[in-house]
Amino acid sequence: CYVDYDEESKLFTINDEVKMSVVISRCFMNNTRKRWRIRFERKFSYDICIVVRLDSQNVNTKDYYIFPSIELLDNQFVFEELNPYQLEFYRYDDLIPFLQILKRDVF
Repeated sequence: CYVDYDEESKLFTINDEVKMSVVISRCFMNNTRKRWRIRFERKFSYDICIVVRLDSQNVNTKDYYIFPSIELLDNQFVFEELNPYQLEFYRYDDLIPFLQILKRDVF
């Protein structure tokens, strides 16, 4: 697949078709609970947003959320260790399923 990055919009364009935003979310403690605050930038239009949640030390990737832009009705979310199933539906341990969708077969 072919990926291009636009400095101004901070968006990736994949295969000249799909515009993607990437948001990295650091972990913070609120009372004794881990939380991740995510703010979605709406200045530029994109098709998919990948949220990268960092582990409790904010060093390694914990997991990924892959949202179609149509699902992002709010500009901001606060994630917890366990979230409602409506959010967990978009959670992945890695990006392999997403990359497989983008892969193009050459005939």
